Amino acid sequence: MAVALLTVAVLAIVYGALRSSRFRRWAEPVLSVLVAIVLIAAFIVWMTDSDRRDRDPQAPFQTNARQPITAEDIDLAALTFTQGKPINNFTVTGRLTNRSQAVLDYFTLLARLEDCAASPCREIGEDHALVIARLPPGESRDISLVLTLPLPAGGLSNALTWTTRIDGIHAVPAGPAAPPISESR
Repeated sequence: MAVALLTVAVLAIVYGALRSSRFRRWAEPVLSVLVAIVLIAAFIVWMTDSDRRDRDPQAPFQTNARQPITAEDIDLAALTFTQGKPINNFTVTGRLTNRSQAVLDYFTLLARLEDCAASPCREIGEDHALVIARLPPGESRDISLVLTLPLPAGGLSNALTWTTRIDGIHAVPAGPAAPPISESR
C-alpha cells in the first residue's frame, strides 16, 4: 500500500514538473528538504536499532563455549576386534557409557594396530572412526563399527595389540529439552 502511494506521489510530481515551470521552481527545494528529512529519519532508526541489539539480554548460543565432556567421561568397555572380509577390515564392538552431565553427540575413535610377535612391536596401521552416539547422561549403548587398515605383505601374527584413544568429542548441555534417545533396530 505504501509503495502504491509513493508511486502515485512520484508520478504526480513528475507530471507537475513537466507541465509547469513555476511548479519546478518551488518543487525542487521542497523535494530536496523532504529527501534530507527521510535520510535523517532512516539514520536515526538505524542507530537506535543497533543500540537496542547491543542491550539485548539474550546472548547468542555458543556451541564451542565449553566442552562439557572429556575422554574420561566416556567409557568404552568390552571392546572386541574381529577381522572381517576383506581381511583388512576389522569390526569393533563394545559398550559405550556416557558418565558426564551432558548429552554425548559424537566423537572420534582412534585405533592403532600393532604386531607384537617380535620385539619391538611393529605398527600395522591406524584408523579414525566417527562414532555418532547421541547418548544422554548416565546411559549406555552397544556400538559396532568397522575399521580399515593396510595389512603388511607377510600377513599378521597372532600377537596383535590394539590401542584406542577418544578424540574430537562434541556434546550439548543436558536439560529438560533433551529427552532420552531410544535406539530402534
